Amino acid sequence: MDDLGLLHPGVLMAHAVWITDDDIARTGAAGVSESCNATSKLKFGSGLCPVRKLPAAGVNVGPGTDGAASNDTMREFDVMRVAPLAQTLNGPAPDAWLLVGEVLTAATIGGARTTLLGHKTGLVACGKKADRTFLGTRHATSFTPWSDPVRQLVQ
Repeated sequence: MDDLGLLHPGVLMAHAVWITDDDIARTGAAGVSESCNATSKLKFGSGLCPVRKLPAAGVNVGPGTDGAASNDTMREFDVMRVAPLAQTLNGPAPDAWLLVGEVLTAATIGGARTTLLGHKTGLVACGKKADRTFLGTRHATSFTPWSDPVRQLVQ
């Protein structure tokens, strides 16, 4: 694809399970986005995207749900929960795992960029459109006790 000039910031690749380091470097240099679909990869046992390597190479990362037939959920919160857990399968080294803050950034800013809407949305800032999501935490056991809201939101 790179040799044909098909890699550019308007390209959104999905899965990237068998992507090589050279592929990562090329996609990063071209400004390509990657949709990592951890839940569908776990369902089919087809491998995991080396998501820790992508941002360092310049690849924008956003979470993906894939399709309803290949992922038992279309809920973004489910995808955010699975993404960091799935990366623990790469081994016992915590520095190779995704941090919950990285997952939240991928779900907001990264997701907006994957759809070419990063200039309009993805974070709350002057001049950007802002959607709001209200979560009731009073009776949610995952938010009791209130200690680390980002971790509690993602996991």
